[in-house]
Amino acid sequence: MFVELLDCGHVFEVKMLDRYMDETDVESEDDREDVEIKHKLCPTCSVPILFGRRYGNIVKKILADFEAVKRRTFLSDVASIVQIQSIRKELRQIEGIQKRVLEEIDESVTSGRLTSEEVNTCQNQVTFLKFLGNLTTKHKITKETNSELHCKINIITSRIMRRRDCFSEQELKEFQEELSRTELLASFQALMTALESKSVNLGPEDENSVDALRRELDSGKALANQRRKDFIADINRIQQRHRLSKVAEATDFGSELKDMIVRSTNLTQGPWYKCSKAGHVYCASESTGEAGSIKCPKCLPESRQTAQSQQEPVPTPMKLSQLMNMTFKSGFVTPAGAKRKGRKHPTKKNSKTP
Repeated sequence: MFVELLDCGHVFEVKMLDRYMDETDVESEDDREDVEIKHKLCPTCSVPILFGRRYGNIVKKILADFEAVKRRTFLSDVASIVQIQSIRKELRQIEGIQKRVLEEIDESVTSGRLTSEEVNTCQNQVTFLKFLGNLTTKHKITKETNSELHCKINIITSRIMRRRDCFSEQELKEFQEELSRTELLASFQALMTALESKSVNLGPEDENSVDALRRELDSGKALANQRRKDFIADINRIQQRHRLSKVAEATDFGSELKDMIVRSTNLTQGPWYKCSKAGHVYCASESTGEAGSIKCPKCLPESRQTAQSQQEPVPTPMKLSQLMNMTFKSGFVTPAGAKRKGRKHPTKKNSKTP
């Protein structure tokens, strides 16, 4: 007999596919290891197996495990008050950003019970807005002085404030690159404005550096870290060479964003496993190798209690006759200074015969 997978259309021999679908349940309960939560894949094309009456129960179990993972990831513990207070304190220190934007974040963190994931999202928003605010203040960017850069910063701010459950890894990477590029663009435009105001004629070396930087910024491609540092060094060199003291020094604070960004704990942790002992769901970062082969963090305390109880001395059972002999041989303990009283027996009185 043969069976066709509805997900991809490949056909397999029934017994072979049955063994493949049941392979996690073949081992005995004592030797079974925790199983990674993932879909069964077609052996030929690796398409997830999600349909089919024959394997409906197996698919339902896997989907139930994924639902348990979702509950673990999205129903996180409520964030601490200290973390929320820290965000509100940073909001009060931000300058150069519209007040209504900062008030929106403040309302989000004070609206009620928040998960740690939601607070991490607000923390990243504050980090990005603080960077843009410092950039705006440093270069005195306004709609009148630099309408192009001012509009660009407003667009980035709108993207930052877009409602989301959390920042994905791709979003965090894109924002870091975009903010670093914006910082470099602001330094470059400030340099060019200062050069034009003083009518400075650049030499061949400086002219090549400016042209290379302009082409790189116009390309829209991501800048490598070393490439960005070289451009910043070129800007500062030109400023010093032509004594442009009023122009703010070019910096590379964008590279520091990587350490300031709060990664999503839900998206970075994994893979996920299902405990073979009690069915607990846990991620790889929570697993432990203590207490033998125990990996589930919830089963570990139970195993420690069991191991501790096994180490405690267990009284040796004895017969009642042995216990009584030991008691009578040891005698009764009499306190110091006290006289042991003997048992009084009634005296027999001599009776006179009449």
